Amino acid sequence: MMKTKKITLVGGFHNSSPITIRVDESYHPATHSLQDVLSESQMKKLSRHFCGIKGCTCGSYYRATEM
Repeated sequence: MMKTKKITLVGGFHNSSPITIRVDESYHPATHSLQDVLSESQMKKLSRHFCGIKGCTCGSYYRATEM
């Protein structure tokens, strides 16, 4: 069983509210990118949260930062 920790992301392009997700406990923002540790469903969830505008190319969660 993989051990996880919670991280909270804020910001994004459209200044969305914070969102908390679970990632592998070895994740560290200085050494990993979110795309390396997130599942496809987590990436979709973050994209919808940070930018639900269909067809928008703002980058959604790529601009989000960890709290």
